[in-house]
Amino acid sequence: MERKPLIPTMCNPIYWAKVHWEMSKDTFGLPASYAILSVLVLIVAWILYYFSWTTIFVLVGIIIVGSIAACVYWSVNYVALFKLPKNKQNQIVDKAVPNTERELFIRILDFDGTLHSQKELIQTYKPEIFNDRKLGPQIRMGCGYENYKLLSTTLDTLFQSPFDGDHPLSLHPRHTTLTFFGSNDFHHISLQLIRRYSQPFNVVIFDNHPDYFSFPLGSHCGSWFHQASSLPTIRQSFHFGGYSGEFEDDFMTELCPWSLLQTSKIAIFPATRKFTGLKWDSVTQKVLKKYSIDGFLTRGRVEKILAPYKEVLGKYPLYVTLDKDVMKRRDAVQNWNSGVMWVEDVMLVLEVMMEMSKTGGGLLGIDVTGDWSKVEVQGLARVLLDKWQHHEKENGEVDPEEARRINEHTN
Repeated sequence: MERKPLIPTMCNPIYWAKVHWEMSKDTFGLPASYAILSVLVLIVAWILYYFSWTTIFVLVGIIIVGSIAACVYWSVNYVALFKLPKNKQNQIVDKAVPNTERELFIRILDFDGTLHSQKELIQTYKPEIFNDRKLGPQIRMGCGYENYKLLSTTLDTLFQSPFDGDHPLSLHPRHTTLTFFGSNDFHHISLQLIRRYSQPFNVVIFDNHPDYFSFPLGSHCGSWFHQASSLPTIRQSFHFGGYSGEFEDDFMTELCPWSLLQTSKIAIFPATRKFTGLKWDSVTQKVLKKYSIDGFLTRGRVEKILAPYKEVLGKYPLYVTLDKDVMKRRDAVQNWNSGVMWVEDVMLVLEVMMEMSKTGGGLLGIDVTGDWSKVEVQGLARVLLDKWQHHEKENGEVDPEEARRINEHTN
């Protein structure tokens, strides 16, 4: 399903705030602050009409102090998402950790129970399972800053150390980490994993949706890749398989990090055609499936479109985040609308990129999301997001057993 604006674009203060901020600096725009101030103007006008001047001055003072405090709070927390955790900021190394023979380490972050039902997967690969289903409904689809901090603390506890200690995400990893965490409603957890690395590396996302929009009220499954690509450890970001209408939606495109797209810090590889409208003509795009939406990618095509990135791929290790909504329904049943790539297409791109990254450190880690699960959320905001963004008529009726079987096979 496509994410649609709750209110008309031209009446949305966040829209105009973003337009204003895009003209100066789009990376750390805080449209929510402008939205609050526009509401405050209406409140002040109402106060002026009904109350005495003494009451007015007191109330206006409270409003001003409160709004400043709110803006500062949101600014500090929003900007923090674009940085490494404090305990990592002084540990950034200038060059990639040399490649070593790494053992594959598989783990499951269980926030919704869907992976727990994949018995064959668990019996075959015996992953380490970290369970916190109580937290899942509080962070599903998105969460405010306090819940995001709670998530970070929870992961610190699950992984036994803020630095992951002997676990695979330490400064000198001894493993390639494969992490599953269920529904793609939790894709923003990838940011938490990526922020734990101190060495420079490249990041690759397979996703039917952009996942890089500005969302100033916290962390969201549709905003996290913007923040991840802005981290000081990320050298190059790659986005593969986009097909959703969100890439060209009039409202959503106003929230794009155009500076990252136009400089190719985020390199865009659409599934079937180049995106158009707004500023897309100034963005370099390399189409994956150029001739047939139902055909399979060829190795020659993948090598050709990745040729300009040979140097950076050969210099740094690779982190991959896979949202299975990039695939057709044959290969993945998940909580969003499906893309047009086959699992064979995804594996081919991964194979080529891993080969090109061997001299730079190989595969650092990979996380996989996009296993359908029944939506359980807490909080009014998440309830509204669920009603707004999860439309059964677009996904059709989901048979839980069929979803488990298909997703387990792909996993």
